[in-house]
Amino acid sequence: MERQLTSVLALLEKLNKQTAIVSTEEIVEQYENIGDYNELKDELDNYLKELHDLDLHQTEEVNKTLSIEEDDTNNLLLDTHLLIQEYLWHVDEVSDFTKKMFREYEQRRGISSMDEFFITPFGKSIQPHLSKTNSKENGHYIYRVMKKVDNRMLEMEYIFLSEYKNYIEIADYSGEIKHVLNFDGTINIEETRRQVGRVIEIEDNVLRDTDWRPTND
Repeated sequence: MERQLTSVLALLEKLNKQTAIVSTEEIVEQYENIGDYNELKDELDNYLKELHDLDLHQTEEVNKTLSIEEDDTNNLLLDTHLLIQEYLWHVDEVSDFTKKMFREYEQRRGISSMDEFFITPFGKSIQPHLSKTNSKENGHYIYRVMKKVDNRMLEMEYIFLSEYKNYIEIADYSGEIKHVLNFDGTINIEETRRQVGRVIEIEDNVLRDTDWRPTND
């Protein structure tokens, strides 16, 4: 299994050379973790080999190798437990590392159209709640939210692809930008600060001049 993990790391390292998503040190650390795991595994393999090669008729030799004392038995069990735990921990580390790289890669790559955005997991999940309008922003169609998704996207708000195709923007019912979302649905705080308050023109926005939202009375 460690060979498979090493293969995964090799692929991630190759991807990282093209995208520079994570530092070289992070990848080196993952390889070092595999090295630590292999050292512990080799120790246990050697011990088990000694047991396998024992001549069970040589009682003195058996006793010497096994060192039949409670502490030695406990140490063997502890080492076995550590090996299993370290392997599982390393699998989790590589898994988290892989998710991080692909999440960052997904955020950095551009999406050429809303149709492409709708292929992503987040885009696919919200598409049934949207309706294409006749209006465009930065050459891309604006979509109206027909049914509340959550507090990020309320009914009668708008969603469209950003100018540089690296995130999506959400405008309220009047066309004023309220926040910016990454392609996975998380709020892009930095871009939100830049874009919030900007107003887009929506030709078929019949609610622009009226406050249709219910009052608190």
